[in-house]
Amino acid sequence: RDERIPRNRLRHTVIPWLERNWSPSIRAMLVQSASILRDEDALLVELARLELNRVSSLSDFPTVRLSDGLPRALQRRVLRQWLLDAGCAEAAGWNEVESILAHIRERATWQVSLPGGVSVRAEGGRLQLVESTQHCSRGRWSRAAPSGHGYREVKTASATLELPVPGGVEVAGVCVTAQRARGIVRTPGPVGVLPSSCSLDAAALRGKTLLVRTRRPGDRIQPLGLDGSKTLQDLFVDAKVPAAQRDQLPLLVVEDEVVWVPGYRVARKYAVQAPRAASVRVDVKGMGH
Repeated sequence: RDERIPRNRLRHTVIPWLERNWSPSIRAMLVQSASILRDEDALLVELARLELNRVSSLSDFPTVRLSDGLPRALQRRVLRQWLLDAGCAEAAGWNEVESILAHIRERATWQVSLPGGVSVRAEGGRLQLVESTQHCSRGRWSRAAPSGHGYREVKTASATLELPVPGGVEVAGVCVTAQRARGIVRTPGPVGVLPSSCSLDAAALRGKTLLVRTRRPGDRIQPLGLDGSKTLQDLFVDAKVPAAQRDQLPLLVVEDEVVWVPGYRVARKYAVQAPRAASVRVDVKGMGH
């Protein structure tokens, strides 16, 4: 009931005011709109993925060629997914994607610098992602962890591994990397779908060890935005994660407390508190994705 929290203020003040002064059915209208947007978003995600698979290259330096006739909404989503697939979630924000789209029709060679130490270079209508520093963890780019970072490889999914910051581990073909950052990075998407990224509060992690392991009986998470906790079993069932995948998905754990499931919200206690606060960014992706 604390209305200093915007979500509570909407629930207790804004929506009741709208019901009294605008439409008594505002809640039903919002639910209907959310349902429509959810379905249309899922369609656009699938169309963007099909188009990206058609026009992208899996070379050491990811490239993509956008069709001039492609609707801008799909161009935006294809570019964003391309950057996410390359492990550069920090460069896939609204402003960054729009800065690329602003030049997309130019035939001359051009280059746009993006956060995370990467640039997009255009030549002959083809966009190429160029890494200028070691800040951007690799997805398609390489099977190696960022230069100078600790890195361990384990072929089974049952081990519990310490995740160094900065550094990375590989478990059964899935690469998990961590680096120091600022602010909040989160890859939206279905639970369990890779690549996926999150940010954890650096202050909350101070003096603690990040671990990577798969699920255990009774595992629960206390996600941001939920008052209580949720079992991972219920989470996977609700999200329709295939049964065969549930025991292979790497989880982030601190002192046996699950703090993140890829594609889901982070645990409340480890959520980043401010847009520019010190954080630890974690990226999870299949090797050779």
